[in-house]
Amino acid sequence: MIYGWRHNSNKKNPGHYSPWLKRSGIVTVVLLIIVYIGLTNDVATQGYRLKTLQQETKRLEETNAELAIQVAATESLQRLESASHSLALTPLENIEYLTTPVTAVAVR
Repeated sequence: MIYGWRHNSNKKNPGHYSPWLKRSGIVTVVLLIIVYIGLTNDVATQGYRLKTLQQETKRLEETNAELAIQVAATESLQRLESASHSLALTPLENIEYLTTPVTAVAVR
């Protein structure tokens, strides 16, 4: 039996892709574009959130500095003096210091 080469005219041209393959390629590209847009949106959202948190951190640091100034003012000597009057305390008028003679020597 001799086999001959027969040309089948029903076969598609090998240089052309099937419509299913074209569609799946297009669907793949569209899905990749959607994923890319989603990731870009996520990065932009995270950047906006980071900027907002940095601004809030700066605001809280400024508030903290203002509160530290208020604490220092509250604990100041003037505040204590005014509080001493409300507690019926009186300032010292005669202050006497203990003086020792120069010739004093410690004994062992």
